[in-house]
Amino acid sequence: KTRVAVAGVENGFEKGYIDYCKVYAKTMYMPFCTNTVCMPRSVFDEMGGFPKGVHLGEDFLLWIRVALHYKVAYLNKPLAYYNQDVDAVNRSVGRLHKPEEHLLWNVGFLSDQEADNPDYKQLIDNLRTYGLFPYYLSKAYHQAAADELEKVDWERQPKSIRRQYRRPLAWLRMQYRLKKVGSAVRQKLNGRYK
Repeated sequence: KTRVAVAGVENGFEKGYIDYCKVYAKTMYMPFCTNTVCMPRSVFDEMGGFPKGVHLGEDFLLWIRVALHYKVAYLNKPLAYYNQDVDAVNRSVGRLHKPEEHLLWNVGFLSDQEADNPDYKQLIDNLRTYGLFPYYLSKAYHQAAADELEKVDWERQPKSIRRQYRRPLAWLRMQYRLKKVGSAVRQKLNGRYK
C-alpha cells in the first residue's frame, strides 16, 4: 500500500526554507529521511557523516548537525519511495538499544544548542519524552533513561506527557505490556484476514 508520508510542514507549503527543529518539534514527524536528502559532499564530510556505532537515529544526528549550521531547503513533493516491508524483528525502531547506540544518549555535543536554541531544546525534549519511555519502563535501562529525562524542561511538555511520567512505574509497565500484547494480536489478525 502506497501513501504519502507526513512531513510536518504547513498545509499548502510548496517549497522554501524550513526551520528543521521547529517543524519536527511541532509535529514529531521527521521532515525528511535519507533517501530524500541532497547535500554537497563537502557538507556531509564537514559534519562527519553518519556517526559510527549509533544504530537508532544516526540519520537524525547528521540532519540536526546540518540543520543547525545551514539553511534547510524543502520541496514538498513526493519524489522518492521508502519501502517499509522489513519484518519488525529486523527493524531498529521498537527495540531497546544500548544507550551508546541510541541517538538520545549521543546528543551531548549539542548541549550549547540545547541551552541557546529554544526550538532545538523543544525538539530534543519531545524526542526524549517519547523515545525514552520504553527505556524508562525497562529494568535494564530505567536509571539511564531517568537520568536523561532530568534534562527535560517539563513545563514545556504537554500535560498528558507530564501525567504519563508521574504515574507509578508498576502501573506504567503493566499498561505498556498490555498495549504490546494488543498490538501483536491486531497484527496477527490483520495478517490472517488479508
